[in-house]
Amino acid sequence: MLKLPPIGPFGLLLVFLCLRGNTSVSGITTSAIEHEISILEAELATLPISHPSTLPWSRGVSWHLNQQPEKPVSATITFAAPAYIDLIAILPAAYPDKDNKLRPDGFPIRFYLERLLPDGSSEIIADYRENDYPTPGVEPQLFPCPSDTLTAGLKITSTLHLPNQVWLRPSHVVALNEIIAFSGEHNVALNAQVEAPMHTPSGQLWTPQALVDGFTHFSLSDRNLREPNIAYKVNSDKLVLDFVFEQEQQINEFRIWPLINLYYPPISGVGFPKGIKLEKVEENQQSTLYESGESIPHPGSDPYMRQITPTTGKHFRFTLSKPVPEQRAKYRENLSIEEIQLLSAGKILTNGMTPSIQNPNTRKTSSNAVQKLTDGFTSEGKIVPLRRWVESFHRRAQIEKQLLSLNSELDFARRQERERMQVLTIAGITAIILLALLVWIVRLLSVRKWTRIREQIAADLHDHVGANLSSIAHSNTLLSRTIETPSELQSELLEDSVATARSTASEAREIVKLLQDKRANQPLSALIKKTTRQILGDIEYTCTLPESLGLNPSQKWNLVLFLKEALNNVIKHSQANHVDIELIHSGRRVELAITDNGCGITGKRKSLFHLEKRATLLNGKLGIKTGRGTRITLNFKRGLFS
Repeated sequence: MLKLPPIGPFGLLLVFLCLRGNTSVSGITTSAIEHEISILEAELATLPISHPSTLPWSRGVSWHLNQQPEKPVSATITFAAPAYIDLIAILPAAYPDKDNKLRPDGFPIRFYLERLLPDGSSEIIADYRENDYPTPGVEPQLFPCPSDTLTAGLKITSTLHLPNQVWLRPSHVVALNEIIAFSGEHNVALNAQVEAPMHTPSGQLWTPQALVDGFTHFSLSDRNLREPNIAYKVNSDKLVLDFVFEQEQQINEFRIWPLINLYYPPISGVGFPKGIKLEKVEENQQSTLYESGESIPHPGSDPYMRQITPTTGKHFRFTLSKPVPEQRAKYRENLSIEEIQLLSAGKILTNGMTPSIQNPNTRKTSSNAVQKLTDGFTSEGKIVPLRRWVESFHRRAQIEKQLLSLNSELDFARRQERERMQVLTIAGITAIILLALLVWIVRLLSVRKWTRIREQIAADLHDHVGANLSSIAHSNTLLSRTIETPSELQSELLEDSVATARSTASEAREIVKLLQDKRANQPLSALIKKTTRQILGDIEYTCTLPESLGLNPSQKWNLVLFLKEALNNVIKHSQANHVDIELIHSGRRVELAITDNGCGITGKRKSLFHLEKRATLLNGKLGIKTGRGTRITLNFKRGLFS
């Protein structure tokens, strides 16, 4: 008989998992993509959050070019003094779209960036005249440059311009918000001289100087509103602050942060001093380092930044006056600021210092309000150093683009994985079905082969054993006739021999019928009742049998022979007068129980060996309990093919 290796359900599961393998798309596993996303998200969490500035003081510089997309336009920046620069940041101009999100506006498609050398020559830092510049967002565009060359200025020239994206404007526009040139932490381009021929002016919003005034479309802070900063206010239009250092310091820049109103942005900057004077105090003498005119624009939320001539000293004095009024107010506005800073080469020197106040009639909003002027916070959050803000903003935009691409790739990978899993699931189910079908075919072939063997045995039993038994019975009958006066013993032996031969021939015919499955339509219960009645005779018995059991012929045969052997033992040894026969089944499990009320099994019986042999042929388990009476049980599984 054909046999298959025992696979079983766990083997099938192992095969399925081997088929599944490590699901991947284009050689990259979904887990690898998720890991890369988690790394980028962890880095993103460490970067400051840049948010749009409330009413920026200026927009930048722009050129309106009607039907002239390839007409070159340029802006030249001349530093106050040559410097070694290592990084240039260009911030695109922006406009709010229909969803009120800032979009880049007028950044050139093709351009080149030069640095101007003190001898009048130039050196190209970035050249995109032959290839389109990748479409930027609103984040700073960074251009590293070698820091070993003394630089006197910068020049950017646009050679191909985008079509206008905003209504009520010409067909093509070039626009830039801010250019920053870093020498370490210091922005040497701040308040530099700018020449922009053919530019399109628009008040103080769009002018060449707005390209280097320090005002961008975004606040230079990391938003943290859990503890809003308290603005410093005085009840007059003038405030004098003295900063005294323990040692001499060189300063070349200052920043003053206006009052920021997050709930009502139009009044941000109200109370900001339009009169600003910075002096160096030395032995009761003052030398003016900076003094504003009437050119300071209405402030928004960005700091007012000014670069001054580098000056060394210990005592510096700010005189702030002429606060910006709130247009609806009918009274004089008090002076208000949020932060004031003195810097040296981009490094803030006044963080944590408490300035002294010269005018005594000031109204403080809290006892530590003066300290709030140098704590490094505004109402929008923690102030971020300019270079870190530029690089972090650029890096955040890069990461967000990478995450967008990776999430798209992850969605595709998961979709491919689901499809692959569906295919593998279908393949696995198909394989299981095919395997079950193969097993069924093998069993069917085995059953057919066993059927042919049974039929051959049945034919041999019928043709030889049955015929021989009939011949023996006939010969014994003839033999009895040849003996004229047989003795009583001879007559008894001859009659027993004939009866035994005929009984055996009858039983052989029953076995042949079982082997030939001619009683397939006859319920097993009928065979059991007939067998029980023939063997037990006048002994009382009860039979509890199911109407249908679905055993194959081989199991029927062995079950009936087991029953015969057990009942013969009852007749020969038990001295019982009542027998209970019960046949039950649950699922594929079948149990035959034969219980008598006899004397029990007192010693080893040879017949038990035959019961064990029949139980083995049925792949079953024999159970015997004896005492007052005997209970014999047989447990086995019904075959899959009946």
